[in-house]
Amino acid sequence: MIVFDELKNAYGNHFQDLFSELMMQRYGLAYKPTSTSGNNGDFKVDGVLHSTAFAVYAPETYNDNKTIKKLKEDFNGFLFYKNKGCWVEIEKYIFVVKRERSGITSTVLNLISNFKKDFPVDIWTIDDLRYVYENYLPFSDDDKLLCEFKNDVTYIMEYIKNTDFTSVPFDINLPTVISERILPKWENKKYQFNNQNIESLKKEILTTLNNLLEYLTPLYVHAFNGHLLLFNNDSVEAGERLRNDFQPNVFKIRKEMNVLLNKLWEIKI
Repeated sequence: MIVFDELKNAYGNHFQDLFSELMMQRYGLAYKPTSTSGNNGDFKVDGVLHSTAFAVYAPETYNDNKTIKKLKEDFNGFLFYKNKGCWVEIEKYIFVVKRERSGITSTVLNLISNFKKDFPVDIWTIDDLRYVYENYLPFSDDDKLLCEFKNDVTYIMEYIKNTDFTSVPFDINLPTVISERILPKWENKKYQFNNQNIESLKKEILTTLNNLLEYLTPLYVHAFNGHLLLFNNDSVEAGERLRNDFQPNVFKIRKEMNVLLNKLWEIKI
């Protein structure tokens, strides 16, 4: 952890240079550190990643009042330049503040809350930089893809784990959503994750959804009241399939879905 260890002990311009080095290691040429421009300085931005600007503050000795003063100067200066037509593509402003203790003081958090009334703002500390060093990449392509994947599958996964298919009718559209919307999209190479752990989890989820589809067929279920499906139990054979096949296997799938859903929402990239 050479870069991160240096960051913990650095301050001022040295800290800012190391921060830029860390961001370029993680994001490559997508991260652009700024440099001063004559009397204009750096326009209150120390680096840019896509549509996010970063302002770095790492005093040798942390003082809350001085930090608040510095953040106000940077934020108001940034808004001044943005209102003059600079930084037109910037949609978020993140302060990177170093202090000896972990976390952020309530006075600084309150200040950030007030800033958010005028522009999207966040604040990072040395703890957040540790996550970045350890491959937590909140602005990566995987991050955007993960948000999209969660949006697509979370409701269905919640519905599956919470529905007892062997005792109540269920949504007739469930098989269609899985087979025509979720599986074709997320099996496409266009929607592959670079992170192999996330890609493996995605495949597990898709496999489990596909396994459920085997039991949402006319052999096991039938239409009920026009908009629902209900398990078959109208003959000796259907009853045996219900008890010996449908019931235990669907219960197993629901348990697996619960585990996978928890794993999905535990991911930090």
